Amino acid sequence: MSRRIPARFHFVFGLAPQTEPFHLVDYLCLESCRVVNRPESITLCYHHEPYGPYWDLIKEHLHLWSHLWWSDRRRDFSELSGGMLTERYVRSAETTYALLARRFLPARRPKLLFISPVMRRPTDDGRSMRAHRVLTGLASTYEVDLLVAESGFLSRVIRGWLRPAPAASPST
Repeated sequence: MSRRIPARFHFVFGLAPQTEPFHLVDYLCLESCRVVNRPESITLCYHHEPYGPYWDLIKEHLHLWSHLWWSDRRRDFSELSGGMLTERYVRSAETTYALLARRFLPARRPKLLFISPVMRRPTDDGRSMRAHRVLTGLASTYEVDLLVAESGFLSRVIRGWLRPAPAASPST
């Protein structure tokens, strides 16, 4: 089964502040793409929007995508790009857009493994509620993974960690 490659074109422009009007050559590049290829869409990714008479002629034919929507508090990008544009995708993809967009991502939060003898629950017995409150607080600063392990197992693991490593035998 052969699938047709979508006729969608992407351009990146305006990563630095614009000090001159959009140039005729830039306009002709976009306009020739539009006229010759008749694409489904032309997306222009930018950080600083171009300006000038040539920009005014072409911008109504473009899907404009500014990096300004990227907020350090935003974690849900599901409504963008059909749900494909996630922070994880931008951090790992080797596309031109992802490589350029990475610098606009919020700094990664440090990872933390939280080991608890009980599952967290906002309403339950005291231990579950306490675990819920602690995890909720930690999640604002850390990327938290939760490991729920029974107390007996936990104490055996911790004792294993605290045991000194065996001394290396002298090599001959």
